[in-house]
Amino acid sequence: MNFPKEINQFIENMECVKDSEGMSKADVYRLFDSNKTYYLKVEKRCDETIREHEMYRWLKGKLSVPEIICECFENGMDYLLIEKAKGIMLESKCYRNNPEQLVKLAAEGLKLLWAVPLSKCPFDASIESKLKKAKEEIDNGMKICIDKNIYTKGFNNEQDVYEYLVSNIPKEDKVLSHGDYCFNNYFAYNNHISGFIDMGRGGVGDRYQDIALCVRELMDYEKTYTELFFSYLNTKPDYEKIRYYILLDELF
Repeated sequence: MNFPKEINQFIENMECVKDSEGMSKADVYRLFDSNKTYYLKVEKRCDETIREHEMYRWLKGKLSVPEIICECFENGMDYLLIEKAKGIMLESKCYRNNPEQLVKLAAEGLKLLWAVPLSKCPFDASIESKLKKAKEEIDNGMKICIDKNIYTKGFNNEQDVYEYLVSNIPKEDKVLSHGDYCFNNYFAYNNHISGFIDMGRGGVGDRYQDIALCVRELMDYEKTYTELFFSYLNTKPDYEKIRYYILLDELF
Protein backbone atom coordinates (compact mmCIF):
# COMPACT_ATOMS: atom_id res chain seq x y z
CA MET A 1 0.00 0.00 0.00
CA ASN A 2 1.09 3.58 -0.62
CA PHE A 3 1.19 5.43 2.71
CA PRO A 4 2.99 8.64 3.72
CA LYS A 5 6.68 8.31 4.54
CA GLU A 6 6.01 9.31 8.16
CA ILE A 7 3.85 6.19 8.47
CA ASN A 8 6.05 3.92 6.38
CA GLN A 9 9.02 4.34 8.71
CA PHE A 10 7.06 2.51 11.42
CA ILE A 11 5.54 -0.27 9.30
CA GLU A 12 8.40 -1.30 7.02
CA ASN A 13 8.34 -5.05 6.32
CA MET A 14 5.05 -5.56 8.16
CA GLU A 15 2.16 -7.50 6.62
CA CYS A 16 -0.82 -5.32 5.68
CA VAL A 17 -4.46 -6.49 5.61
CA LYS A 18 -7.49 -4.25 5.13
CA ASP A 19 -9.78 -4.61 8.12
CA SER A 20 -13.53 -5.09 7.64
CA GLU A 21 -14.75 -4.74 11.25
CA GLY A 22 -17.11 -1.95 12.25
CA MET A 23 -19.12 0.68 10.42
CA SER A 24 -16.50 3.40 10.17
CA LYS A 25 -16.27 5.59 7.07
CA ALA A 26 -12.49 5.24 7.34
CA ASP A 27 -10.27 2.70 5.67
CA VAL A 28 -8.65 0.61 8.41
CA TYR A 29 -5.58 -1.57 7.92
CA ARG A 30 -4.11 -4.20 10.22
CA LEU A 31 -0.32 -4.24 10.10
CA PHE A 32 1.61 -6.99 11.82
CA ASP A 33 4.80 -8.98 12.12
CA SER A 34 5.98 -11.64 14.55
CA ASN A 35 6.38 -9.11 17.37
CA LYS A 36 3.61 -6.54 17.15
CA THR A 37 0.32 -5.46 15.59
CA TYR A 38 -0.70 -1.92 14.64
CA TYR A 39 -3.87 -0.48 13.14
CA LEU A 40 -3.83 2.34 10.60
CA LYS A 41 -6.94 4.48 10.15
CA VAL A 42 -7.13 6.56 6.96
CA GLU A 43 -9.97 9.03 6.57
CA LYS A 44 -10.76 12.34 4.91
CA ARG A 45 -10.11 15.10 7.45
CA CYS A 46 -13.23 16.18 9.34
CA ASP A 47 -14.24 17.22 12.84
CA GLU A 48 -14.33 13.60 13.98
CA THR A 49 -10.81 12.73 12.81
CA ILE A 50 -9.37 15.77 14.55
CA ARG A 51 -11.33 14.96 17.70
CA GLU A 52 -10.25 11.33 17.74
CA HIS A 53 -6.55 12.20 17.62
CA GLU A 54 -6.89 14.79 20.38
CA MET A 55 -9.13 12.62 22.58
CA TYR A 56 -6.54 9.83 22.54
CA ARG A 57 -3.88 12.27 23.68
CA TRP A 58 -6.07 13.81 26.38
CA LEU A 59 -7.24 10.41 27.69
CA LYS A 60 -3.73 8.98 28.06
CA GLY A 61 -3.34 8.04 31.70
CA LYS A 62 -7.07 8.58 32.35
CA LEU A 63 -8.61 5.71 30.36
CA SER A 64 -7.29 2.71 28.47
CA VAL A 65 -7.02 3.94 24.87
CA PRO A 66 -4.50 2.93 22.19
CA GLU A 67 -1.03 4.42 22.13
CA ILE A 68 -0.52 6.64 19.09
CA ILE A 69 2.50 5.46 17.11
CA CYS A 70 2.31 8.09 14.38
CA GLU A 71 -0.18 10.59 12.97
CA CYS A 72 0.04 12.76 9.88
CA PHE A 73 -2.03 14.70 7.35
CA GLU A 74 -1.47 14.43 3.59
CA ASN A 75 -3.57 15.35 0.55
CA GLY A 76 -6.68 15.98 2.62
CA MET A 77 -6.43 12.67 4.47
CA ASP A 78 -5.73 12.00 8.14
CA TYR A 79 -3.53 9.00 8.96
CA LEU A 80 -3.59 7.58 12.48
CA LEU A 81 -1.32 4.64 13.36
CA ILE A 82 -2.09 3.11 16.76
CA GLU A 83 -1.17 0.07 18.80
CA LYS A 84 -3.62 -2.83 18.86
CA ALA A 85 -6.05 -2.53 21.75
CA LYS A 86 -5.55 -5.12 24.45
CA GLY A 87 -8.17 -7.86 24.63
CA ILE A 88 -11.08 -9.00 22.48
CA MET A 89 -13.74 -6.78 20.92
CA LEU A 90 -17.15 -7.18 22.53
CA GLU A 91 -18.60 -7.65 19.04
CA SER A 92 -16.79 -11.02 18.87
CA LYS A 93 -18.73 -14.27 19.07
CA CYS A 94 -17.34 -15.23 22.46
CA TYR A 95 -19.20 -12.27 23.99
CA ARG A 96 -22.12 -12.05 21.56
CA ASN A 97 -22.95 -15.67 22.42
CA ASN A 98 -22.83 -14.91 26.15
CA PRO A 99 -25.22 -11.97 26.59
CA GLU A 100 -25.12 -12.05 30.39
CA GLN A 101 -21.38 -11.44 30.32
CA LEU A 102 -21.82 -8.95 27.47
CA VAL A 103 -24.15 -6.67 29.44
CA LYS A 104 -21.99 -6.89 32.54
CA LEU A 105 -18.98 -5.71 30.55
CA ALA A 106 -21.01 -3.02 28.78
CA ALA A 107 -22.04 -1.60 32.14
CA GLU A 108 -18.47 -1.79 33.42
CA GLY A 109 -17.24 0.16 30.39
CA LEU A 110 -19.74 2.94 31.04
CA LYS A 111 -18.66 3.22 34.66
CA LEU A 112 -15.04 3.58 33.56
CA LEU A 113 -15.97 6.39 31.18
CA TRP A 114 -18.08 8.14 33.81
CA ALA A 115 -15.23 7.98 36.34
CA VAL A 116 -12.97 10.16 34.15
CA PRO A 117 -12.81 13.73 35.54
CA LEU A 118 -14.23 16.25 33.10
CA SER A 119 -11.78 19.02 33.96
CA LYS A 120 -10.08 20.35 30.82
CA CYS A 121 -11.81 17.86 28.52
CA PRO A 122 -11.20 19.47 25.11
CA PHE A 123 -14.50 18.58 23.46
CA ASP A 124 -18.20 19.32 23.83
CA ALA A 125 -20.59 16.43 23.09
CA SER A 126 -23.70 18.18 24.34
CA ILE A 127 -27.07 18.10 22.61
CA GLU A 128 -26.64 21.74 21.61
CA SER A 129 -23.35 21.05 19.84
CA LYS A 130 -24.73 17.96 18.11
CA LEU A 131 -27.91 19.68 16.92
CA LYS A 132 -25.85 22.58 15.58
CA LYS A 133 -23.73 20.14 13.57
CA ALA A 134 -26.80 18.23 12.39
CA LYS A 135 -28.47 21.45 11.21
CA GLU A 136 -25.37 22.35 9.19
CA GLU A 137 -25.39 18.92 7.54
CA ILE A 138 -29.12 19.08 6.75
CA ASP A 139 -28.74 22.58 5.28
CA ASN A 140 -25.93 21.20 3.12
CA GLY A 141 -28.23 18.52 1.69
CA MET A 142 -27.68 15.57 4.01
CA LYS A 143 -30.10 12.69 3.43
CA ILE A 144 -30.43 9.72 5.76
CA CYS A 145 -31.97 6.29 5.61
CA ILE A 146 -33.54 5.80 9.03
CA ASP A 147 -32.80 2.51 10.75
CA LYS A 148 -36.22 1.02 11.42
CA ASN A 149 -36.82 -0.06 15.01
CA ILE A 150 -39.25 0.59 17.86
CA TYR A 151 -37.50 3.86 18.74
CA THR A 152 -37.60 5.38 15.26
CA LYS A 153 -41.15 4.39 14.37
CA GLY A 154 -43.07 7.29 12.82
CA PHE A 155 -40.03 9.15 11.52
CA ASN A 156 -39.49 9.20 7.78
CA ASN A 157 -36.63 11.58 7.05
CA GLU A 158 -33.91 13.74 8.55
CA GLN A 159 -36.18 16.79 8.91
CA ASP A 160 -38.74 14.81 10.92
CA VAL A 161 -36.00 13.61 13.24
CA TYR A 162 -34.39 17.04 13.61
CA GLU A 163 -37.66 18.81 14.41
CA TYR A 164 -38.51 16.24 17.07
CA LEU A 165 -35.07 16.58 18.64
CA VAL A 166 -35.25 20.38 18.77
CA SER A 167 -38.70 20.28 20.36
CA ASN A 168 -37.93 17.63 22.99
CA ILE A 169 -34.48 18.44 24.40
CA PRO A 170 -34.07 16.60 27.73
CA LYS A 171 -32.07 17.73 30.76
CA GLU A 172 -28.49 16.54 30.48
CA ASP A 173 -26.47 14.71 33.13
CA LYS A 174 -22.91 15.44 32.04
CA VAL A 175 -20.20 12.75 32.02
CA LEU A 176 -17.44 11.72 29.65
CA SER A 177 -19.34 10.27 26.68
CA HIS A 178 -17.76 7.90 24.19
CA GLY A 179 -20.26 9.03 21.57
CA ASP A 180 -20.41 5.78 19.60
CA TYR A 181 -20.76 3.18 22.34
CA CYS A 182 -21.24 0.10 20.18
CA PHE A 183 -19.83 -3.36 20.83
CA ASN A 184 -17.10 -3.00 18.20
CA ASN A 185 -15.59 0.03 19.94
CA TYR A 186 -14.44 -1.46 23.23
CA PHE A 187 -12.52 -4.54 24.37
CA ALA A 188 -12.28 -6.95 27.29
CA TYR A 189 -9.45 -9.02 28.74
CA ASN A 190 -9.69 -11.46 31.68
CA ASN A 191 -13.41 -10.64 32.00
CA HIS A 192 -12.86 -6.89 32.43
CA ILE A 193 -12.92 -3.93 30.06
CA SER A 194 -9.43 -3.38 28.71
CA GLY A 195 -9.68 -0.65 26.09
CA PHE A 196 -11.70 1.82 24.02
CA ILE A 197 -11.29 2.91 20.39
CA ASP A 198 -13.01 5.25 17.89
CA MET A 199 -13.30 8.27 20.16
CA GLY A 200 -14.10 10.70 17.34
CA ARG A 201 -17.50 11.60 18.85
CA GLY A 202 -16.26 11.67 22.44
CA GLY A 203 -16.51 14.57 24.85
CA VAL A 204 -18.59 16.00 27.68
CA GLY A 205 -22.18 14.89 27.15
CA ASP A 206 -25.19 13.23 28.71
CA ARG A 207 -24.66 9.73 30.09
CA TYR A 208 -27.70 8.55 28.10
CA GLN A 209 -25.85 9.18 24.82
CA ASP A 210 -23.90 5.98 25.46
CA ILE A 211 -26.62 4.13 27.37
CA ALA A 212 -29.02 4.55 24.45
CA LEU A 213 -26.67 3.13 21.83
CA CYS A 214 -25.93 0.16 24.06
CA VAL A 215 -29.67 -0.46 24.49
CA ARG A 216 -30.00 -0.31 20.71
CA GLU A 217 -27.30 -2.99 20.41
CA LEU A 218 -29.15 -5.13 22.94
CA MET A 219 -32.30 -5.16 20.81
CA ASP A 220 -30.83 -8.32 19.26
CA TYR A 221 -31.54 -10.11 22.56
CA GLU A 222 -34.46 -10.79 24.87
CA LYS A 223 -35.60 -7.77 26.90
CA THR A 224 -34.39 -9.46 30.10
CA TYR A 225 -30.80 -8.63 29.10
CA THR A 226 -31.60 -4.93 28.77
CA GLU A 227 -33.14 -5.11 32.23
CA LEU A 228 -30.00 -6.86 33.49
CA PHE A 229 -27.87 -4.12 31.93
CA PHE A 230 -29.72 -1.47 33.95
CA SER A 231 -29.43 -3.64 37.04
CA TYR A 232 -25.63 -3.61 36.63
CA LEU A 233 -25.80 0.18 36.21
CA ASN A 234 -27.95 0.38 39.35
CA THR A 235 -30.38 2.74 37.66
CA LYS A 236 -33.91 2.73 36.25
CA PRO A 237 -34.17 3.11 32.45
CA ASP A 238 -35.47 6.38 31.01
CA TYR A 239 -36.94 5.20 27.72
CA GLU A 240 -37.79 8.70 26.55
CA LYS A 241 -34.12 9.62 26.76
CA ILE A 242 -33.15 6.35 25.10
CA ARG A 243 -35.45 7.16 22.20
CA TYR A 244 -34.10 10.70 22.02
CA TYR A 245 -30.45 9.66 21.75
CA ILE A 246 -31.14 6.82 19.33
CA LEU A 247 -32.90 9.35 17.08
CA LEU A 248 -30.05 11.84 17.54
CA ASP A 249 -27.58 9.19 16.40
CA GLU A 250 -29.56 8.77 13.18
CA LEU A 251 -28.26 12.20 12.12
CA PHE A 252 -24.64 11.07 12.53
